[in-house]
Amino acid sequence: MARTIGVLGPSGTGKTTSMRNLDHNRTLLINIASKEVPLPGSESKYKKKSQVGENEKHNRVDTHDSRKIEKILKGADKSGDFKNVVIDDIQYLMSFEFMQRIKENGWDKFQDIALHFYNVIQKTRELRDDMNVFFLGHISEKDDGLKGLKTVGKATDQYLNPEGLFTMILQTEVFMEEEELSDRFKFMTQSDGERVCRSPMGMFDSMYIPNDLQLVVERIEDYY
Repeated sequence: MARTIGVLGPSGTGKTTSMRNLDHNRTLLINIASKEVPLPGSESKYKKKSQVGENEKHNRVDTHDSRKIEKILKGADKSGDFKNVVIDDIQYLMSFEFMQRIKENGWDKFQDIALHFYNVIQKTRELRDDMNVFFLGHISEKDDGLKGLKTVGKATDQYLNPEGLFTMILQTEVFMEEEELSDRFKFMTQSDGERVCRSPMGMFDSMYIPNDLQLVVERIEDYY
């Protein structure tokens, strides 16, 4: 079973940027919002199938189709080419389907949306033990007052509790008082009572760490 790590925070707080030090040759990017990747040299590092030759490996897929994502994860596991999978803007997996079905009445669409999200997370449980799957997503305030993954409708939160399905949850924090821009963006590793964060006891030696997914990967490997 792969390790699933939620990386949550508002837009512009360093979620996608945290990919910067990952080995792109061993990383698959599933880009749900199909947006440009805000990293130096990203066009050469993360290429779609249409951008590579017949015998070359692509490591970026732009899709918000949950069934296609399940197949992509299965293929990544089978190929053995990838150590890390980054699913960027995971909340759009739910909100795009909601917008496509917005004129439908009743609760069926919300149940379907929750199920499709659940199926994607469950697929990671079938992946190799040495794989890491990062779910990057926005946050919203829940009914209990805690800040967690932004979802669509109460069905996902009440009946699924998506945060409980992740091995670890990190949330972004920006320290504007830091003079160096690179020092401003951090990950919170444990809950402060307001945000849904958690990591295994002793994995990190401080409440805040640099927003660097490669650092997280190294700590995970050392810990286990």
